[in-house]
Amino acid sequence: MAPGGGRIVVNPAEAEHVRGIFGLYLDTGSTAETLREAQRRGWTRKRWVTRNGQERGGEPFDKARLLYILKNQVYAGRVAYDGVVYPGEHEAIVDADAWRRVQELIRRNGATSGGAFRNRNQALLKGILRCAPCDRAMTHAWSGRKGKRYQYYVCTRAQKEGWAACPTKSVPAAEIERFVVEQLQAIGSDPALAAQVLAETRAAEDARAAGLRKDLAVVRREAGRLARAIQRLLGRKGAGTADGARLTELHDQVRAAEERARVLEAEIEALEVGRIPDGAISTPSTMIRTLRKGASSWAESLGGGG
Repeated sequence: MAPGGGRIVVNPAEAEHVRGIFGLYLDTGSTAETLREAQRRGWTRKRWVTRNGQERGGEPFDKARLLYILKNQVYAGRVAYDGVVYPGEHEAIVDADAWRRVQELIRRNGATSGGAFRNRNQALLKGILRCAPCDRAMTHAWSGRKGKRYQYYVCTRAQKEGWAACPTKSVPAAEIERFVVEQLQAIGSDPALAAQVLAETRAAEDARAAGLRKDLAVVRREAGRLARAIQRLLGRKGAGTADGARLTELHDQVRAAEERARVLEAEIEALEVGRIPDGAISTPSTMIRTLRKGASSWAESLGGGG
C-alpha cells in the first residue's frame, strides 16, 4: 500500500518473484514443482516493517500461499471487493494472457484430480519412493549417453554419504514405475478396497479442513476483537502519545491476523480444489496422487503386493 493508505504500490523486487512464480507454474504445470523451485531460488513471502520498526514476513513459501498468489486478482491489475472484481488503479504485475492461462491450468488440474501426475522430468514416483534398507527418500535423476537419456531413482543416502553407504543405490525409473502402476491397477480392481481408501483419504482431508476452519474462526474473532479495541481507542478524548503507540501496535496486530486468515483461507481452498471425486480412485494417476497426500493404506497395499 502507499504510505498514506488506499492505493496499491508495486514493489519491483517482489513483482519479479511474482512473475517468476507465474512463469514456473506455466512451465511445470505443478504447484509442487513450482514450490520446490521457488524454495531452491530462495524466494520468500513479502517482508514489511511495522510502524514501530519490527520486521515481519519473509517466511518461505508453502503450497497454500503459492496458490493464493496464483489466484490473486491484484497481480492482474484488478481488485476484488464484496465478491465483485473491479479494474485497479495499480499496474498489473502479470499480463492478461499469463493470468488467463494460469487460471485455466489451475481449474484443469483440479478437475482432473491430478490426472496430469507427471512433472517436467516425467518422474512418476518423485516425492513418494523410498529406499527400504535405508528408509530414505529416493530422488529422480537422469544421465545422457550416446544421445540417449536414462532415468533412474537414487537413494539420497547414497547421494550424500557415498555409493557404498546404501545397498540399493539406484533403480531404473522405467522398471520401478511399471511395477508400481501394475500393482495400483490390481488394487484398483478391488471395489471394496478402493472405496475404503477413498473414505480414509476423505476423512483425513475433512479432519484437516475442519482444523483449518477452526483456526480461521479463532483468527477472525481475534481480528474482530482488535478492530473493536481500535474503535474504542479512537473514540477516547484527549488521546496522547501512549494511545498513539497503542493504536500502531493494534493496527500491526490486525494486519498480521488478516494475513494469517488469508493463508488459512488459501489452504482450505486448496483442499477443496484437490478433493478426489467418486470413481477416480481406480486410476493409477489418482492413486499416486493419494500416495502423495499421505494415505498410508495405499503404501501398505503396495508393500504387501511385492
